[in-house]
Amino acid sequence: RQKPPQRAVASKVSAPPAENSIRTLAAAMRRCAARHLGLPIRPTDGTGAMKAAAIHAISPVSCPRFSKYSGIQEWSNCVCLFVNVGDKHGNSYDNV
Repeated sequence: RQKPPQRAVASKVSAPPAENSIRTLAAAMRRCAARHLGLPIRPTDGTGAMKAAAIHAISPVSCPRFSKYSGIQEWSNCVCLFVNVGDKHGNSYDNV
């Protein structure tokens, strides 16, 4: 029997992360926990940008770059997951 020819596997090369991308930064989790554990992190600009407020609280730099659309934020030392615990109608869920 002849073996079928092997197919070449195409690999996609990613561009390097942008300067101050959270993928290149180590999240300051101990500092964040010391300041915010058990307390809400509120946006300071009044926009309701909760994810941005949380990212800024965790970040070791003042202007980190991150995707505001992704619920998974990869840092160099951890991954942060963002989940909705209520819907746009004000309903909340018991399994939080």
